[in-house]
Amino acid sequence: GGHIRIEESVDDSLQTETGILALGGSFGEQQLGVSFQTSSGKLSLRTRVYGNKSDNDFEYIRPGGEQIKQKHATFEQAGLTQSLRYRTGSGKIGLDIWHVETQREIPAHMLATLSLQEQDDQNSRASAFWLVESNRGYFRLRSGVSHDRIHYADPTALLDDHSKSLQLQTDVEGSVRLSRS
Repeated sequence: GGHIRIEESVDDSLQTETGILALGGSFGEQQLGVSFQTSSGKLSLRTRVYGNKSDNDFEYIRPGGEQIKQKHATFEQAGLTQSLRYRTGSGKIGLDIWHVETQREIPAHMLATLSLQEQDDQNSRASAFWLVESNRGYFRLRSGVSHDRIHYADPTALLDDHSKSLQLQTDVEGSVRLSRS
């Protein structure tokens, strides 16, 4: 299960902005991201593309005192987010889309010497909303869909498992002010 709420705040007063993120860290960690946002006042758009990678090849001590370097533990991820907003006379319409793909090698546990386990995930989310506001209250209709695919493989145990999940969620909220303050 899960809750679908991927609405991003998009600055509709901003004209145009581009950003670049690049980071490096220990154990082969690398992050790279690019973002772009533009707005005309009524229509706003934000796009982000990102990637993460880590070798996770740190050293640890096994039971018995042997120090070894972790193997088969690479993690890689790439994703995209897209947000679109349109201002109407009394409200806003929005669409958010998110997709990420993750590949991970699963290292051997402390009592094993070898692992060939791997997992590949593909996760997609889309969410849309319609908001109407007035000095007497507001009304919001929101709907989202989530699609997840997981592939887990362990050749040494002859496991090759594919899982899929599809969820749809819709909610309505609102308020009305009955008297003036």
